[in-house]
Amino acid sequence: MQKNPQKICHHLHIPLQSESREILKQMNRKYLPKFEEKINKIICFLPDFTLTTDIITGFPGETEKTTKKRVIL
Repeated sequence: MQKNPQKICHHLHIPLQSESREILKQMNRKYLPKFEEKINKIICFLPDFTLTTDIITGFPGETEKTTKKRVIL
């Protein structure tokens, strides 16, 4: 990415499924909820970067607390 930034599409689509490690584990997702940190790193290299997202809610076992964590994003 650093060597050839002109060859990178400056758009990323990320579905925000949960900010809760527990819910992600229940969903059998292998990634951790560190979206903001990763997006900020991308913006440092690609200031004209565009982000789009789908926000997925209502997974069985979600509580009001876990839902509010996602809304804060």
